[in-house]
Amino acid sequence: MPYCSPSDVREICDISSDDIDDPTMESIIQSATTQLNSDVNVEVVEEEAAYIDQYRKNKKDGSNTTYYVQDSWKAYIGDRDCDGDVDTSDVKVYVYDSAAETKTEATVSSIDAVNGSVVLSSAPASGTKVKITYSKAPLDEDEPHQAIKEACMLCAASLAYLKLRGGDYGKLRLGDLTLDSYSGALSANRPFTVYKDAYYDLVQKIVSGDLVKIGYTSGLPFLKHYAEE
Repeated sequence: MPYCSPSDVREICDISSDDIDDPTMESIIQSATTQLNSDVNVEVVEEEAAYIDQYRKNKKDGSNTTYYVQDSWKAYIGDRDCDGDVDTSDVKVYVYDSAAETKTEATVSSIDAVNGSVVLSSAPASGTKVKITYSKAPLDEDEPHQAIKEACMLCAASLAYLKLRGGDYGKLRLGDLTLDSYSGALSANRPFTVYKDAYYDLVQKIVSGDLVKIGYTSGLPFLKHYAEE
């Protein structure tokens, strides 16, 4: 399911269903999800499932089916396909057999986004290499962390205002000089900038790790204030 809902976005801004209906707002949220994931996640391509520690040995012995991504102790498996949750479609696993000179895509039966583990439907043979392609996330995106939800709300609100008031932005080009003008004046265009700036401020906190250090659980009460400004 998406990180947030149309009603979540409407709670922090003055955009009613008469301004933008729910199906359109859901489309905007989808765009916001894609933007957020690209801003906070890192694409990891064919990372070898090597030994991590005594609890995450990543054995290839013909019986083990559970493999951990290398940063499973400090990061999460993220929403690689940008559908707002984390499931088996967000991970690709390949088994390399050097003796047979083959590369085979393994079937992923389940994943644990929080623990960073991937369970395969069958165990790779001894002597093979297991490589995992996934998106590395700084916070939980499956049961979305409050900061992930609120960042999506902020991004969606900014995009919604851009859709509503995009016509207020004019552009004049004079040779190599481009001037942006705002025909709607400051009051009309301020919401887009306010939400955009708040979004990037929160993204910076997410990627820096600060929210993990301070135990971010209560959310951002100041979001409610934007609808009143």
